[in-house]
Amino acid sequence: MKMISRCAVSLATLAGLFCLSAHAEEVVIDEASISSQGKNIYHFLRRGADTPLSGADAERIKKGFLSDTKVDDGERALIDALLAGKAIRLKPQYSTGSEYVFSRELSAEASAVLNSIESYTVDDPIYQLWLEATPESINTLLTMFEAGGEQRQKVYDMLRGRLETIWATSRYQDDYKDMANELLRWANRCSNAATGQYRPCRSMVYTVISDYDGAGLGGPDTTGGIPDHLYSQFKPNDD
Repeated sequence: MKMISRCAVSLATLAGLFCLSAHAEEVVIDEASISSQGKNIYHFLRRGADTPLSGADAERIKKGFLSDTKVDDGERALIDALLAGKAIRLKPQYSTGSEYVFSRELSAEASAVLNSIESYTVDDPIYQLWLEATPESINTLLTMFEAGGEQRQKVYDMLRGRLETIWATSRYQDDYKDMANELLRWANRCSNAATGQYRPCRSMVYTVISDYDGAGLGGPDTTGGIPDHLYSQFKPNDD
């Protein structure tokens, strides 16, 4: 009788666990609905699924999601799911991808940071277009740049201003990490350009960077200038 009783309890426990698993709240998010930066955040969250999300982790999420100034639908769904303690199922954008499910516990600090994530705008409308990095905004910037004159100068000055700001904090001791990360974001923005505008976008970026770098071009000695290898990817006809 004891054996039967134990078996019955064991079966009942398993059945209960199955019911909980089958009915656990889950948020399904389509990978196509999130930005390239957002995809990186999803994979970052998934890799650390065994540990609670810290305040520093949440700050990384905030920085990634707001790199284009806006929180898109997929990113907002992720934030809401994390705050609600729900599991997240990410559906792959392409048929070759794999669907996966994960969840993360939140520290109090992480909850506070996630609750603070909101879209925003910057004062410079030209910079706003660059941060948004949609096919439409990239097209607007390229049209201005290719028009020449005052319109071209507005885009040129915006990009050069960003280079000056980032270069001021870049140090050889950390392999110019700040500049490398900034140019990676620039490459991602050009990748968002409409068909036929990817190379013109890269060419625009290369023009501005090479002008700014100046004497650093033409050889391995880039003392006082941006190391060539950080931006050689933008060089026209280098694909």
